Amino acid sequence: MAVKKGNEDFVAKLNKALSDMMNDGTYDKIYKKWFDSEPLVKEK
Repeated sequence: MAVKKGNEDFVAKLNKALSDMMNDGTYDKIYKKWFDSEPLVKEK
């Protein structure tokens, strides 16, 4: 996702939301629905 340079607050919010989705399984569920496979990226 592209974000306008200098918008660190928004980037932090996006990263937090993505991290939360990865931790609660939402990311995997959405990825499997749209790509019919396991996600390549896993939470660190």
